[in-house]
Amino acid sequence: MRQAWEQGAFPDVSEAELNEILPRINGQSTRAGIARDSLAVGEDLQAIMQAYGWRDPGTVLRHGKQLAFRSGAAQRLTRKMWGEE
Repeated sequence: MRQAWEQGAFPDVSEAELNEILPRINGQSTRAGIARDSLAVGEDLQAIMQAYGWRDPGTVLRHGKQLAFRSGAAQRLTRKMWGEE
């Protein structure tokens, strides 16, 4: 991540912020993030499990549980309330 930052991949992130973030990044957080991102773009649960070595579908779904708010009825209502639709 530092190498990507040094090459300009995160122009809005200061070096101090990067140094705060880096210790919190690990293999599990990266794996959880890819599960969330895959679910967000509509990838099939079985395909996600196979591609990234997940054994328990419940674990993958737990990582993606916040996506339900972003794409469900609550999010549509929030957008209407704030005039974003």
